[in-house]
Amino acid sequence: MSLITAIDVGKSFGPVDIFSNISLSIPHRARIGLVGPNGVGKTTLLRILIGLEEPSAGEVQRARNIHIGYLPQEAIFESQGTLWDEVQVPFANLRTLQTEMASLEEAMADPQRAEEALAAYGKLQIQFEHQGGYTYEIRIRQTLTGLGFTPAD
Repeated sequence: MSLITAIDVGKSFGPVDIFSNISLSIPHRARIGLVGPNGVGKTTLLRILIGLEEPSAGEVQRARNIHIGYLPQEAIFESQGTLWDEVQVPFANLRTLQTEMASLEEAMADPQRAEEALAAYGKLQIQFEHQGGYTYEIRIRQTLTGLGFTPAD
């Protein structure tokens, strides 16, 4: 079963053919690579396959309920934050839970609020652990190191 099938796909910009007669099939769980010199249409073909552009010729068929992620090669960043700030953005919910847990830790020191705070803390801690709260920073550091970034970056 193919997730994406291209049949005689072509793309032209005005009178200039970027590519033509491309047919391919990408099966479930396949890993593919597009290799070629700059300017031959690799990005354009990819954008056509995922539905961000229309082909000038041919047809692309995508399986129902397919979810395609795409990270453009020319990323646009508008943030003024550090690299560390940016990679923590997707984990904002975990940072909020951390703040709430710290507040509850302080409340547990008050004998009048300790029992209620402890019950709330237990629920948050389970949620925090289930969502990877105790490991997300380590995973971020490992990912950044694997991509060649240093702590100074």
